[in-house]
Formats: sequence, C-alpha cells, structure tokens
Amino acid sequence: MDALQISLDQLHADLGVLVEKYREAHGTDRISVEADYYWQVPAASRYNPYTQPTDLTLGQLDEDATFLRAAVVDEDQASAYPLVWLAHLLEAAGVAAES
Repeated sequence: MDALQISLDQLHADLGVLVEKYREAHGTDRISVEADYYWQVPAASRYNPYTQPTDLTLGQLDEDATFLRAAVVDEDQASAYPLVWLAHLLEAAGVAAES
C-alpha cells in the first residue's frame, strides 16, 4: 500500500473553507468547548488497527492551545508536530459545535 500523500496547500484551503462556512452559518467566530482534558492514544498504538490500545494518556486542550500559539509565533519553528495540537483543538471544536 502506498503512503497517503497529504497536500499542505489543500489542507490549508479546506480548513479556511470550513471555518468560513461555520462562521457564516452560526454568525460567530468562536466555538465554546466545555471539556479541557481528553484521552489520548499514543501514535504507535493509534495507527495499529490490529492491537487494542492499552497505554492511554491524558491530553489537555488548554495546553495544546498554548503550545500551538507558541509554535506559531516562533520564527524558527519548522516542525510539523504543532499540527497534532491543532488536530486536537479542531476535533474538540467539531464535537462541541455539533452538540
């Protein structure tokens, strides 16, 4: 199986479209998320569908937001890892917006 190729340009465009659609539909630029802590499955287990994860850890959205913001303003930041923090925040926002 070939590795999935993810276009950063397409991700950027898709995120922008989804944010604008939400903003227009709800008349706001904020989504209220009541939860702060969440269960996190380490990547080694998350992407192995043949073994049930047993090594769950806790993540914190507030911490993810702080780390993401710091990475955005850091001119030397070249790592893709901040996308993980963004993903946690987007998942929480998506779940909260639908409830």
